[in-house]
Amino acid sequence: GLFAAIKRYPEGGRGLDGVIKRNETYFNPFYEELLASSRNSFV
Repeated sequence: GLFAAIKRYPEGGRGLDGVIKRNETYFNPFYEELLASSRNSFV
């Protein structure tokens, strides 16, 4: 994938864990769509 002009393999990098700590009540209506779209792009 390409992020911030840095190319990495899908299994490379740190992933989503630990990037941002969120409150347990945090809700982002686009999060599930974003994850689904990123999973589909690596198939």
